[in-house]
Amino acid sequence: MALSTYNQIKKKVGESWALVYNPEYSEKNGKLLKGDLSFWDRDREKVEDYILRDKNPKKHFTVLFFGKIPSEKLLLNFF
Repeated sequence: MALSTYNQIKKKVGESWALVYNPEYSEKNGKLLKGDLSFWDRDREKVEDYILRDKNPKKHFTVLFFGKIPSEKLLLNFF
């Protein structure tokens, strides 16, 4: 499957959580450049459930939120 760029993923998922397999990052700034968009949903728990049901646990992946984070909330990542 062809890898999608960060901007392509962001445009497709809107304000949702996205599961990206085989992520490739910039060596210069560490930001996501491209990856294989596998699943996305507004509910993070649905993304987590999708990961837990995956039958190939050796895949490299990242989970990103592509929406605006409200300034009055704190976001913690426990993956």
